[in-house]
Amino acid sequence: MAKDPIKSDEYVLNRIAVKEDKTPVQSWFEFQTRHITPIELDRQKQHPRAYGEAIVCGQISGGLEVIDIDTKYDPERSIHDRYLAAIPKSLCERLYVVRTPSGGAHIYFRSAEPGRNDKLATRYASEEELQEKPHVKEYCIIETRGEGGYAVAPPTPGYSVTQGSEDSIPFLTIEERQELIQIAKSFAECVPVKEPLVSIKEQAGAASRVTPWNLYNEASTPETVRDLLGSAGWRYLRTAAGRDYYARPGKEGDGTSGNYNHALKLFSVFSTNGAPFEVGKGYRPAAVLNVIQFNGNWSEAADYLISQGYGKPINQSTRQAVLRAVELLDGNSPEKAVVEKLVKEGHARNNKKAREILKDAISYRAKADGEFWRFVKGGAVKLNHTAFFKLLESWGFFRLKNNKNTYVRAEGKLLKKVNTGDMTLAINDYLLNINAPAEVEELFRIQAQRLLSPGNLDVNLKQLDPISLRDNKQFKFLPFRNGLAVMDPHGNVNLISYNEAPGYIWKDSIVPRDFTPDPNFVFDLENCEFHRFLVLIAGEGSLAAHEDRPRTEYFIRVFGYLCDTYKRPDQAWAVLLTELADAVNKGGGTGKGLFMAGVAAAANMLFVSGKEWSPDSQFKLSGVAEETRVVFIDDVKSGFNLDQLNNMVTDQMIVRELYRDPVRIPFVRSPRVVLASNYPMDTEAEFVRRRIRFMEFSNYFGRNRTPLQHFGHSLFDDWTEDEWNRFYNLVFYAVRQFRKHPQGLEDNPPSEAAVLKELRSKYGYDFTEWFIAQRNSIVGMTIPRNELYEEFLRYSGETEVSFSKKKFFGAMQLALMALGLSFSEIRIGNDRCYKILPLDDPDEAEIQD
Repeated sequence: MAKDPIKSDEYVLNRIAVKEDKTPVQSWFEFQTRHITPIELDRQKQHPRAYGEAIVCGQISGGLEVIDIDTKYDPERSIHDRYLAAIPKSLCERLYVVRTPSGGAHIYFRSAEPGRNDKLATRYASEEELQEKPHVKEYCIIETRGEGGYAVAPPTPGYSVTQGSEDSIPFLTIEERQELIQIAKSFAECVPVKEPLVSIKEQAGAASRVTPWNLYNEASTPETVRDLLGSAGWRYLRTAAGRDYYARPGKEGDGTSGNYNHALKLFSVFSTNGAPFEVGKGYRPAAVLNVIQFNGNWSEAADYLISQGYGKPINQSTRQAVLRAVELLDGNSPEKAVVEKLVKEGHARNNKKAREILKDAISYRAKADGEFWRFVKGGAVKLNHTAFFKLLESWGFFRLKNNKNTYVRAEGKLLKKVNTGDMTLAINDYLLNINAPAEVEELFRIQAQRLLSPGNLDVNLKQLDPISLRDNKQFKFLPFRNGLAVMDPHGNVNLISYNEAPGYIWKDSIVPRDFTPDPNFVFDLENCEFHRFLVLIAGEGSLAAHEDRPRTEYFIRVFGYLCDTYKRPDQAWAVLLTELADAVNKGGGTGKGLFMAGVAAAANMLFVSGKEWSPDSQFKLSGVAEETRVVFIDDVKSGFNLDQLNNMVTDQMIVRELYRDPVRIPFVRSPRVVLASNYPMDTEAEFVRRRIRFMEFSNYFGRNRTPLQHFGHSLFDDWTEDEWNRFYNLVFYAVRQFRKHPQGLEDNPPSEAAVLKELRSKYGYDFTEWFIAQRNSIVGMTIPRNELYEEFLRYSGETEVSFSKKKFFGAMQLALMALGLSFSEIRIGNDRCYKILPLDDPDEAEIQD
């Protein structure tokens, strides 16, 4: 037993109060790194929706980790007992076990390095479950709660202790912890098993080809696999819960490295040292044989199995006889005549043998229906191009309409771009898995490059014009691993299956996470970490949740705008990310990159370096694709002309790449445009006023305080599944807030700090500092323009040559208007004067002569 290295004060189990739906009554992230006080916990328990308690896992609770067994998703309702029975008795008896309301279990233990929340075992949904919830393909039955997670615990109603106590939670060694994890993983049914490609005939419902390895799999027993693994040094440990457990070669002790599932006939490895087997992949008995004895060569494995009686070999003379019978049948010869001719030509010794050959020929013709080759007279092989391309199409390969030399593979409503190498690999796998004749494999190898040349594909491969799924006026879509999330016009979010989608979905755009819509998310807004990040970069972190946060609300709408791919001509804006710092050397590190990382997590984004951006380059938009939703030009240089974005924002987007025809993406499908810069921008142009929306980041984050220091962990990288779920609920909330706002994104002029930065950049520090010193004293006054100019020259030491009157009056106009002051020009005698008023003063004068 390992010596417990954790100090006594770290044994405290950090508790928080939770609602009946298991969510915390308040934000709990700070309690991942500090202990809650009794007063704080008592205050939480007084919350009107408080229902029970949860224990925060991880180092804050002494390295605590919990294995959560969810019996409600187990059809047999016995996985709790089966899991405990599979654990070695000496280890099982030390664990602290809590029964959950659904009949499942929480198994508590401590370790020096607890993991994070992780799914260990899932199962496929049954037919009945798919009918009820077609978008849910898998159910998790065992998972962990570790660093960044918590587990609801006694005295919460329905939770009861069945073994051990909180005071005796064991501290496990690395090997013991790994043993528990690996045994849990052995209950996974959703293990990837490579299935062979099938012919068009088999897709249409014909009987599957009987292969030697299929016959071997059917005949194999657990003892068969045990002998195979034993010959390679794998050591059998025990049988429990319908599984045989094994230790990899060279591993001592009772720790498991893999298991064989009797019911599924699958061997799975969980040890990274289990080569040549791949971790987490399922191997049927024939695959185990193939890996151990034939180094993955299926052809050699097939020959061996045939020699052992699994299937019937066909020698060359028999093949010639069968092909001759096929030829006669194709010529409409009656079966009786075929038998007589086979005997007469010497292909069969007698009528009985001839009838066996005839039977094989009839079977061959049935199996060959839909194949892309034929054996012709003399045993030569001939490829049928029409059947070849028809087979590719049956697997979902198409050429993309209006995109030369661009190919896709469609799997239902899912699309993925492919190349000729992907097609070659698919054909090779197909020939291998159906045990095609060697002559066919050799001929395809010789002709593959010509068959799959762009010229040949563009002529013979069927064209596909997919309607790509995009947000529209009524609905917002976001694809996840467990289905398509859809937000209706009322803001309600639901999951549907991909097959129900009203358009094609690019596989690369699928968020690789499961998602659960939360209809009450607005009440949990303050618990969402990315929302708290938005509050801080908006500069309103000191305000309480119930106080108005206008800048935060604006930031949320900007975030929603960038995550919303529905485009309207009257809402075509580029977003400019700037900072509230009034000088270039004071900026940087304010969170612009993290904000755009949030956008990228919800919308396919193309990153472009602003330092390398050239407005004159015809290839500046190379990389923009049909599925691109946002173009982010980061860190643009000083002097960047915003006018050059006009066509990109308001018109179609023309994408040019080397050696390819230009692609024109219409406005409604073109991506949003975002820029980020620490430098001042020219904000006077008409395009800027109409088409640029500013998002100015506060100085809360910077060189002396980073998001990592504030939150205690990295945003995104260190998030739990629960936090990711809150983030994606925030995405829909933000889109809803943007859509329901009358102006979408109201004209949000740059702040005083941004204007001062622009003044310093454009007119120098002397003018800016002089104006800041003068502005309070000149409000409400009527001052001759020349008098102001001469005063500035005396202050700065400039001359009329170095700082002309024209430059000075231009600087005054920008400074007065941008900093909340209004001016009118009036004439008093021979002097032209400024009359300077607050911007909202009703007594503004007109220019008078």
